[in-house]
Amino acid sequence: MEAIWIAVSALLAVLAVVQGVLVAAQAYEHRRFTHSRLRSLDSYRPTGKAILFVPCRGRDLGLAANLVALFEQDYDDYEIRFLVETPEDPVCLAIMKVAAKYPDRVSRLVFTGKATDCGQKVHNLLRGTESLPEDVKYLAFADSDARPRSYWLRALVHRLSNDCIGATTGYRWFVPMRRTTPNLLVTSVNASLGMLLGSGNPNIVWGGSWAIRYDRFQQLGVRDAWRKKLNDDLVVTGIMRRARLRVEYEPACAVASPLNLSYSQMLDFARRQYLQARCYLPGCWRAGFLLATFSMAAFYLSLSATMIAWRSGSASAWAPTMITLTLCTSWIYRGFHRVRLSRELFPDFERQLRTTRWLDMFGGPLAALANWLVFAASAFGHRLVWRDIHYELDRRGTVISVRHKEGRPLRRVSAAGRPTPEPEIDVSRPRQNTR
Repeated sequence: MEAIWIAVSALLAVLAVVQGVLVAAQAYEHRRFTHSRLRSLDSYRPTGKAILFVPCRGRDLGLAANLVALFEQDYDDYEIRFLVETPEDPVCLAIMKVAAKYPDRVSRLVFTGKATDCGQKVHNLLRGTESLPEDVKYLAFADSDARPRSYWLRALVHRLSNDCIGATTGYRWFVPMRRTTPNLLVTSVNASLGMLLGSGNPNIVWGGSWAIRYDRFQQLGVRDAWRKKLNDDLVVTGIMRRARLRVEYEPACAVASPLNLSYSQMLDFARRQYLQARCYLPGCWRAGFLLATFSMAAFYLSLSATMIAWRSGSASAWAPTMITLTLCTSWIYRGFHRVRLSRELFPDFERQLRTTRWLDMFGGPLAALANWLVFAASAFGHRLVWRDIHYELDRRGTVISVRHKEGRPLRRVSAAGRPTPEPEIDVSRPRQNTR
């Protein structure tokens, strides 16, 4: 029996080391891939009309600068549609102020109303994509809390002419606005997950930076798949996998996203991400949870074994020590590449990103533990809060209840006795004062 236990322990130790080495190799490959793509940016010259959809709710950190970045894309033929729940949202004024500075760029403010049987963001996207002109070639999607660089749209649609590619995606890179534990943990864990994306990998779509050809959007029935769902991007990822189409990660489309979270906001945000994955990509969620559990358990068990072995004077103390050092080296190596990559991708935010340097390099075990705890919490329940809206889902991710902050659960919306909001405003041209 003892021999079996020793053999099993040795096998698990070898697997842990192999996993650490493979993830470290992926970090190197991700950075190499990013460099190769950035070097070829000048050759990206796609053509064709694009519509950029930007769901908005409330005033995000750095909103004005984020909006300016959307208007300053070096792509000739595109228009922007801002999708907002109601004209009373303070984001409307910010949008109109920025749009007034760019009268030559077509932009519209679309009022979508309240979601009643799906996520508010999904509801906004369904309303925004209801009727589109026939000459549209590309549909691009961005979040209002992201700040893309000027070549973002050009890079995002460049590879969509390849019929093997169903969608292209970027990823968010959080920028902590304050040096607090929640900000640093979320930034570090999020960046480590982003390093798993790459060429040929089973990438996922990130809803704040992705694009698809309009004809493919229609053929795949994306709008129908969105109905009664909370999430937009993981639903699209599932569509691409079932259709055996590739989701192409484009490093040039990684976007900075200012971050400032409290402890409770950190927990809500992280659990919401994993809970949605559990509903819409259950196989991916299970694999991720098993790998996270194995990685964390391997490190902490080997660390404990090392301490016990050295304390007892065991002659075999070198074995758990080598495993622990190998796993630590893997974390440090991955952190090194994240730190260097963040400087290369976002030099304008080097000062803010510098605050996560030590956690990235030497806090891997702590970040992994925090990530695992939230991962485990997402295994339970089907209720969550997203931007002050309460949702309840069934096990497949279908929305069964929506409760806005100010009232009871909504099944339908009645406009009786209330003025009907203007459904759309062309904000690229100043409105005339009729008084």
